[in-house]
Amino acid sequence: VTGVQTCALPDLINQVIIINTKITPGLLASVSQLPFLEILNLCKVTGITEAAVAAIKSSPSLRILEIRSCRIPWSPKQASTALTLLSLHQLSGVDDDGVISIITPSVTQLALILTQGVTDVTLIHVAKSCTELRYLDLSGLRSITNASIQVIARNCVMLEALFLSGLVELTDEVSDILGAHCKNLTELSLAWTKLSTNAVINLVCQGLPLKRLDLSHTETSDEVIEALIKIDEPTINSIDLRNTKITNAGVGLLSTMEGLSLVRLQKSPLVSEA
Repeated sequence: VTGVQTCALPDLINQVIIINTKITPGLLASVSQLPFLEILNLCKVTGITEAAVAAIKSSPSLRILEIRSCRIPWSPKQASTALTLLSLHQLSGVDDDGVISIITPSVTQLALILTQGVTDVTLIHVAKSCTELRYLDLSGLRSITNASIQVIARNCVMLEALFLSGLVELTDEVSDILGAHCKNLTELSLAWTKLSTNAVINLVCQGLPLKRLDLSHTETSDEVIEALIKIDEPTINSIDLRNTKITNAGVGLLSTMEGLSLVRLQKSPLVSEA
């Protein structure tokens, strides 16, 4: 791909998607400066330069930026865009400084999935600058600890969706942290974490307005279901229990939960015909 000059009406473009392409040095810079560009999606793009990244950071109307499976030469220069959604998925060549440089206080939806250069440093910055955050996906960030989750929970009190799948460094203390501060949480994933059954029970009994709960690939047992059915006004309508220690007895208890419309039980060895 060499340029956007062939487009008859470049000033009318508000969304650009570039997939599986090697771009020339000036293309991304040109695209980023389109006056009405609001959405930019890059997937498996090569040839991205530091100058192009700088252009993205200064894109005048950009609101949604999604980058997946790319190598990004982030520079420390802080972005001046007013992004509301930022998704960085499985990037290479990225560290805390680079990620922080693209995050602006206007971000309300943030996904940092399988981007291993991200540590607690980035999350502490997010907690202090993105206080309007409502959606946060940290799936696969194996180095994240309770320390940054605590700062997020205390500062981002409007958080509604939190995905902690694969955060193996989290301990049972995180259930108290979320229960105490995330009072607006409607969607939560603890999949592939090491939280104990007691920690999960502690969390679900703290009155959070959870609608969707993912406990797949954890040690979750029937005791969690017993706790859920005792909640006076249950809000959960979807629960993922794949590859857990749920038994047929637990499944029977689930059938008594009012409002529950979706249950996933695949690969749970103690459930017949799961």
